[in-house]
Amino acid sequence: MGVKPNSLLTYAALGLFLSVGCLKAAAETDQGSQRPQTLSAIELSERGAEARYFSKTLALALDLRPERLISADDFSLMQGLENAVILDTRSAEAYAKSHLGGALSLPLTDMTELSLAVTMPSRTVPILLYSDQNFGGAAGPIMHDSSDLSLNLLSFLTLTQYGYENVYELGERLDLSDVRFQWETPELTAELAQTAAAVTLLD
Repeated sequence: MGVKPNSLLTYAALGLFLSVGCLKAAAETDQGSQRPQTLSAIELSERGAEARYFSKTLALALDLRPERLISADDFSLMQGLENAVILDTRSAEAYAKSHLGGALSLPLTDMTELSLAVTMPSRTVPILLYSDQNFGGAAGPIMHDSSDLSLNLLSFLTLTQYGYENVYELGERLDLSDVRFQWETPELTAELAQTAAAVTLLD
């Protein structure tokens, strides 16, 4: 059972995605400051072809996305698939505090062709996305914001733009106590280990 995203937030997120892409392209152009300002007809043609390709693949990704918003039950089942990658797109600091068991950390802001290739060498593996918008509760190491369900739209678009074929999003908001999901808390584990060592020394 998927979740119907709020259309205004979807378009806002899409606008942000396009803006980031434009800024990145501008930055790459600035790096070549020695290049002439005037583009040749060939360069203009190449950039036009790139823009058309980007628009086409983006449209395909947006059409595909509703099918890839999956329920908590399906997400839980797919974690058991061979080679499945659970991808935590929150900040590295949030990941260090607590994350789903077996999840890899790759914040949306760090997604590049290189970082994705290092994290997931195969572009055909099932990728299961979750973020801080998927989980929350009265207290705990992860709190979702109160906005409507844009969820992992930008992460999904980024991954599909880089050619990853089997990307799925957790399409629900859940409480941290949901028994279908097991959390790893490295910081808490380290604190408990230190406490146990201290008690042992005292004994």
